[in-house]
Amino acid sequence: MFVFNTNMARRPSYLLDKSSKDSGNPKVSAVAEAAFRLRRIAEPRPVGDRVKEAITRAAKRAGLPASRVENLWCGEARSIRAEEMDAIRRADAAREAKEQSARD
Repeated sequence: MFVFNTNMARRPSYLLDKSSKDSGNPKVSAVAEAAFRLRRIAEPRPVGDRVKEAITRAAKRAGLPASRVENLWCGEARSIRAEEMDAIRRADAAREAKEQSARD
């Protein structure tokens, strides 16, 4: 379960699970988690980078169609299939591993 972290950018309340809006640690919907991870996958973003270019970059890295990534990125998707989330999580884990190896 992906849990909202106060360090993350604020998400619109409609992306939060209704049962967790009043709790101190709200759970984020799968679509919001995907959008957050896709933004991280698109990093690093050079100065002057356009959103469309970042979406295309994230789509290539996750192996998903750019139109689907755009819907997830903008929070317009109603749901996300398990295989899509798995691909996004794999790409995010690869980005994290690459970042970690660069630090070492």
